[in-house]
Amino acid sequence: MTLLALAPGLQVAFGIMAALLLIAGVIYVVWGRQEDPTPEEIEAQAQAEADLRAEAARRTIGPTG
Repeated sequence: MTLLALAPGLQVAFGIMAALLLIAGVIYVVWGRQEDPTPEEIEAQAQAEADLRAEAARRTIGPTG
């Protein structure tokens, strides 16, 4: 079998590979790349968690005094 006889099959194989690479690239861009949170966002999240913990502790302990 000559290389010329294999050409249609190779075209199909490379076409499928190219399509899969394109799909993988789209998936990576849409779902894979997530921006790192900024220091301000990290601080805001930490403050919100601290506020929730303080509120939960206040409700658990009840009024003091």
